[in-house]
Amino acid sequence: MKRVLFFIPVLAVCSVRCCGTGDDIDTIDPVPSDTVVVNDTIRINDTTHIYNTTIVDDTTFIHNKVVVNDSIVIKDTMVIKKTCSKKPVFPIVFLEIPKTKSEDEVISHAGYSFVYNEDHEQANWVAYLLTTDRTKSVVKRKDNFRPDPAVKTGTATVKDYKGSGFDRGHLAPCADMCWSFQTMDESFFFSNMSPQVPAFNQGIWANLEALVRNWAIEYDSLFIVTGPVLREGLPYIGENKVSIPEYYYKVILNYTSKRIEGIGFIMANEGSKQPLQNYAVTIDSVQKFTGINFYNKLPKALEKQIEDSLCISCWNWGKK
Repeated sequence: MKRVLFFIPVLAVCSVRCCGTGDDIDTIDPVPSDTVVVNDTIRINDTTHIYNTTIVDDTTFIHNKVVVNDSIVIKDTMVIKKTCSKKPVFPIVFLEIPKTKSEDEVISHAGYSFVYNEDHEQANWVAYLLTTDRTKSVVKRKDNFRPDPAVKTGTATVKDYKGSGFDRGHLAPCADMCWSFQTMDESFFFSNMSPQVPAFNQGIWANLEALVRNWAIEYDSLFIVTGPVLREGLPYIGENKVSIPEYYYKVILNYTSKRIEGIGFIMANEGSKQPLQNYAVTIDSVQKFTGINFYNKLPKALEKQIEDSLCISCWNWGKK
């Protein structure tokens, strides 16, 4: 599917940890000019933008002027009264998509996007937005593992995994894609699979996926990127030589609740009974481990603050 892209500058008004720790930070920065507009209308998560005017609940964005309740921004000058809101700070299009290289082709299905790594026959990363509404199951799981026709070079096949002893491990979990028949069906493409040890896939990795769904319900929306850690020399399975990763990662950004928080996980491809908190790391740690730049569309100062910090107590670990 081809996209018609036009670019417009957008302003983001960000309040970080405005209710709780006392570390109140109000920022305003131009969002990188990669907003998608089709026929002057942009649709972002149930928000409609028409002719440079945006209405988001009680917030109106008109050209260079932003009126947010009692806060006003005019041409980069801000007069703001500190408030706390569970509403989105300001939608950034494709915030979940990591920084790409010139040779990368971002492929998008209905529920997730990814960059495929032909050398390893799996995705470098899979990215998607998970909202409270999207955690509500409207279709049942129906296994339909098959090659992804959107990958021109071809993907792994059922034959590659058969008898290997490894699970066809989802990167974007099918339980996160149960909000439509199409999203569920497309989650079974082999571009969304990676060879996982059964005790890992069905154990601690599944626990992490379930926990993230609980967070999506509690925090309204999460921007998620997940994938294998790929390198040269990995063992492989099947005729297509599907690499067996030693580690997997997941990074999560909560950009819409009272607190803007990020968290990362790095986990070995093996079974474990350790608490999930033991695997939590900063997003910056995941970036250094994988070489992938996450959430680069955020204003730089805010990106650094989010990715350099780890607040275990800011996340609800009560359900696994």
